[in-house]
Amino acid sequence: MKGIAMETHWIDSELSEAELRKMVVEEAKTWQFTPSRHRGAVKGKDGGVDCGSFIFCVFVSCGIIWGKLPENYSPQWWAHRENHMYIDEIEKYCEEKPDLPERTPKPGDIILFQYGRSLGHGAIVIDYPYCIHLHPKAAEVHIDRLDTSTVVAGRDRHVYAIKGWE
Repeated sequence: MKGIAMETHWIDSELSEAELRKMVVEEAKTWQFTPSRHRGAVKGKDGGVDCGSFIFCVFVSCGIIWGKLPENYSPQWWAHRENHMYIDEIEKYCEEKPDLPERTPKPGDIILFQYGRSLGHGAIVIDYPYCIHLHPKAAEVHIDRLDTSTVVAGRDRHVYAIKGWE
């Protein structure tokens, strides 16, 4: 069996990286139209997620990571703090990768965007430049273009991939 050690987490899979990335994208798409709900973790129109719990739930559903959502946090934590709560959580499972022009984000990569005073919004790459995220204006999980989106285009961003992925 192939496995990737991740601090206290373990991915144990016969699947290739490409297959795991495809699984992430397909799972993320099943969350489309799930409404916005702070700290929510339930898929579907009667459920709800925030942008962080959406990403976490997708990767947990695929069996790539495990654990629990971070402890309570304010719905506007990103606007009032300079600390990077998102990075602290993401870096438990992921490592930062170069962005354009050095590397084109790959399906299943996570992109964190500057919102407020910190990296406070995240999306999963479907097929660059397309991503899926909890669209702040639509208030639901939505497929969007990174290069033309009114909510993420032009923002400072950082690209992450699961530890051990290219």
